[in-house]
Amino acid sequence: MANKDLFISGRYIIEYSGKRCHFSSRGYSYAIRYFQNGVFVELDRGCSDKEKYDVLKSRIKVIQKAPRESLDNLVFWGEFFQAKHNLK
Repeated sequence: MANKDLFISGRYIIEYSGKRCHFSSRGYSYAIRYFQNGVFVELDRGCSDKEKYDVLKSRIKVIQKAPRESLDNLVFWGEFFQAKHNLK
């Protein structure tokens, strides 16, 4: 049950389509963003869409809870992904 709760609300670092991404969700609304060339690129989004949300759950792997740092702080996220996930 606790694993299911990870998808209900909050911010996480996930593996999605072979990439490490930032996942944020609230209820059945969510956004998945990939950090590339110093900016976040949105890969997927759903807004109050339970069906899409339920399909999504089987396609991602939660790696860790994401820091609360704002997505606007691109320097922070660049350093975070390079240090924690060895991504370029």
